[in-house]
Amino acid sequence: MSTPRCTAVILATAAGLVLAPVAMGIGPSDFAVNIPDGPTQMGPPAGFDPTKNCTPPLPSLGSTTPPTGVYTCPGTYQWSDSATPMTGTVTVVSTGQQGTIALRCDWNLTNTMTVAVDFSKNPLSPTSSVSGFSGTGGQACSWEIKVGASSLMGTLTGTATLDQPSPQTGRFTGNLSILVVGGTGDYANAAGSGSMVQSQEFPFPTPEAPALPGLPTGGGAPGGLPPGISIPGQASMERALMTAVATQAGSSMQIRLRTGKPKATFLVPSGIITSTTKWKTHMSAAPKSRCAMTATKGGKTVKLGTRSSGSTGTIVGSSYAPAVLAKAGGTGNWRLRASCTKAGSTFAARPATLKLRK
Repeated sequence: MSTPRCTAVILATAAGLVLAPVAMGIGPSDFAVNIPDGPTQMGPPAGFDPTKNCTPPLPSLGSTTPPTGVYTCPGTYQWSDSATPMTGTVTVVSTGQQGTIALRCDWNLTNTMTVAVDFSKNPLSPTSSVSGFSGTGGQACSWEIKVGASSLMGTLTGTATLDQPSPQTGRFTGNLSILVVGGTGDYANAAGSGSMVQSQEFPFPTPEAPALPGLPTGGGAPGGLPPGISIPGQASMERALMTAVATQAGSSMQIRLRTGKPKATFLVPSGIITSTTKWKTHMSAAPKSRCAMTATKGGKTVKLGTRSSGSTGTIVGSSYAPAVLAKAGGTGNWRLRASCTKAGSTFAARPATLKLRK
């Protein structure tokens, strides 16, 4: 199964940037970025069934009322995932050099998918389609770009929206802020900020579902819906969000680089976070930093572990933090902090607040 693809262009411009004697060989510069293995897990969870909320209500099995016309069936679900890996390639536009990009992304979305079941043309063989698709929530990613022996790393944080630009396609759009936390080689001591607009479209397949027991083929006897009707099921809606992206347009990423001190920051996706949200403690830090992470609420402090950012700049915890914090101190606002060291120097991570709800 092929997967969505994200295409972006990174524009890095100098702001008094002096990184290394050979820095101008690869940067600041323009990068063309292609990420062919975008997120594929935005489908509904097990048990999601919008046909329970149709307008008008679908006839139940055993009903003497035959189905007729168009039934509109909406359903809403939460989707979250932590540190989803994505990889791609970069090209330095000014020099033609090739490199790679690696991301770890957190997602926290509330999605609504509406399915239309049309019995008007043939009551024994209705047609099904996605008649409405929308969503909103948070996206937060750590990333590393490598060109030759040099690397640049940082974060992407912001909002993500889902909509349906046509009856056949859905669209994902991310409006994200960029923070550079550090780098190596030509990008040693790099800092900076920027923005990214991410856009990708994907086609919807025709929803499918197993036949339901009921009237014999051809109708005529009461007892329920006839066999062969196509009421959309969970698997078909998942496939709608996992189908390959046919085209990419409108994605861009702009970074303004400068020299600076090493940084570290937490990545917490916006949106509703409960004890069941799949979010692991996730940080981006200058390479080869070691950070001790804690969460506090009132007089309660929970240690979230001490980990190294290694050479990639990414730190990910081993367990889902909302479940750990809910068990240790309940819901409410937890303040996330970290003390980091790098090459004998100590610096504090940019703190964050995790708003844990019931």
